[in-house]
Amino acid sequence: MPPTPPDPLGILEPWIGKGKTYKDVPDDIADAVTARVTLSSTGLEHLLPSVVGCTIQQLVSHELPKRSHATTIFNPRSRYHPNQPTTTLSVLLKCSDWCIPPQATLDGLRDVSGQAILDGCNSIKVWDMKDAIYAPLSVIGLWAFLLVASTSQAKWKLALQWLNSAAVDTSLKERAISAMGRVQWQGKLPAISDWLDVSRAPEFLSNSYLSTSHVNAMLYLVRERVSRTSAISSTTLISSTDLADRLSHTDTTYPKNSIFEAQTFGNQFSSEPQRYQLLTVAYSPPNHWAAMRLDLRGKNISGSWGDSLGWKQPKKLVKGIGIWLDYHVPLRRYTFSDDLPCAVQTDSFSCGIVAVNALKHNLFGDPLWTAQSAAKLRIKEFCDIMDSEYPCPNIQPSLAETSSERTLISAVPLEIPRPVQGLLVPTPSTQDKRSVHPFFGAPRQPPKRKPSPTNETSSKPTKAPRLVAPKPTKVNDNPTSKSSGPKNTLTGRSRSTLAKRDINEQVANGTFVRSDTKWEAYLTKLRGLDPDVEVNERDITEIRKARHSQCAQWITQDEPYNIWKFKKHLLTCKGKASSRPAGNTRTLIAMDAVSFIPTLDAEPSMVAAQSTSPSKKPADIETWPCPGLSQEDDPRIPQYFSRTTQPSAGGVKANILAQSMFGVASTRDLDENQSKALALRQQATHRWRLDLVNITALSTSLSP
Repeated sequence: MPPTPPDPLGILEPWIGKGKTYKDVPDDIADAVTARVTLSSTGLEHLLPSVVGCTIQQLVSHELPKRSHATTIFNPRSRYHPNQPTTTLSVLLKCSDWCIPPQATLDGLRDVSGQAILDGCNSIKVWDMKDAIYAPLSVIGLWAFLLVASTSQAKWKLALQWLNSAAVDTSLKERAISAMGRVQWQGKLPAISDWLDVSRAPEFLSNSYLSTSHVNAMLYLVRERVSRTSAISSTTLISSTDLADRLSHTDTTYPKNSIFEAQTFGNQFSSEPQRYQLLTVAYSPPNHWAAMRLDLRGKNISGSWGDSLGWKQPKKLVKGIGIWLDYHVPLRRYTFSDDLPCAVQTDSFSCGIVAVNALKHNLFGDPLWTAQSAAKLRIKEFCDIMDSEYPCPNIQPSLAETSSERTLISAVPLEIPRPVQGLLVPTPSTQDKRSVHPFFGAPRQPPKRKPSPTNETSSKPTKAPRLVAPKPTKVNDNPTSKSSGPKNTLTGRSRSTLAKRDINEQVANGTFVRSDTKWEAYLTKLRGLDPDVEVNERDITEIRKARHSQCAQWITQDEPYNIWKFKKHLLTCKGKASSRPAGNTRTLIAMDAVSFIPTLDAEPSMVAAQSTSPSKKPADIETWPCPGLSQEDDPRIPQYFSRTTQPSAGGVKANILAQSMFGVASTRDLDENQSKALALRQQATHRWRLDLVNITALSTSLSP
């Protein structure tokens, strides 16, 4: 197939090769520039017919190009050349001496692509090949797609390893593998108020914490099952996790800024005040899910809370529910207790499964979750979600109904867009619809340049750009080029806002790919503001959060790697400690995933001195070894010891130590002896350890 002309209308010709630095350009110019570094869906299908649209099972068995895990250090602009391409993408795919670049490298190339194209560049030099090969500019789009495919392939391979090692019936494993043979790896699965990307589904087949999308997908099946159960279908409502989350932030201004679910269910309560019960799963910070039920069928309204860790319901949630109910069903007494039957969680990652299981137990009489049934229930949830949308031919109709047979419970059903039955990916509106991945649709904002009156141009809506070639006819008068918000850039109007939104969406659904270089720079900046700041490194959906050590508050940044919100918090924070008990400031998830960010050589006394007012001389105190936290301090300590497997933790990251000890950026580059030395060095930086004899958690960093 001949390549599609990147600029069929020639609208870029007046802009290319003028020796100017461009800052803002009209939308049509930005679109033409973006088209040169992306691939259309038909282009990808032509180049990779066995990968695009293939099933999960086919992706796992497909041999993709090798993936580079080391960020190549070079000036991205130096890889762009005015030379015409010396190869095609199809020929390049047949070569074996190149690797898929890491995300950080692709980001750098994409950042400078707009200016490079307007400077007259026509190709990119492939740097890791023996011969000088110049590839078309659209190779960036090819690399980006292959990076996503490779990442997804790795996730599914790990999921299969976990599945094969699970102690469950062979028939259940075969059912899961059968689902992987039917569903496309780029597909979407329905959730109660959202979509669950198939790329997130491997987390069901793992020992991982489940996110909002996972829980909403499970709640979707609960609601479908309720609709098929005549005894409760007319009186039972199932909501998404969004309802509890928004009610936690509800105040007396309700229903202003309220979500659709809150008003819909509230109106149903108003019309029939003693008919319904509502069940859902609620988020209980930090990093925890719990089951919740509101029963309006009696004289008084009763709220029930089921928590697998025995935590109390959040006060903000209880208050918000009270405001919500008082608006829709006034003069009804409302009480909230923690008497909803729920299993006791014995690991650090099953709270989402346990919470949904508690709802099923109370609605249908399903057995409560146990440690022995943990793997079985995770696999079953995975299979049920897959089979509900893309059923296997031999599955009973009750388990896999068609779209026309599905009915939602409630007089006012929730409107959820659904794909056509049998299709795994919604069909694009046009054959050549671009941006098959957020990498294309949400380009990153290029680095800011210092304005220069001699070489910078700008397409203001009321006047022509300065020092630029003549623009195409009527470009200046096009009302769509006017901007009342952020300025246009080479990748389209309001790109910064759109990019931030899409990046945050990637973070929320777990598809965001973290740049090690930017992450280390981000940690360094945070460490300069707060030496004991904490971040969650293992859960990509928590990458925007940082915990201030003085007030124990988690601050959510505007976007990944941005510290502005944290700096703003420091200006107003008075260092007030959390009102919750010290033993309740960490969940098992947090102990496993949250990292302290200490300096390598800082002594504890130095860190403490930084938080001490310089005008006051510290009082002389007698130092004693840390006595630790025992059952006398918090009754949950024995339970924690029975569930954790880490004897000590809280040290410096391995890649930071690898850089300081051996001068390498990744632990993958270490030999066996170096890895052992690194492990010993990291253990020496641990900040806490467990005394298994005396059942006491000790702080090693505070011992004199």
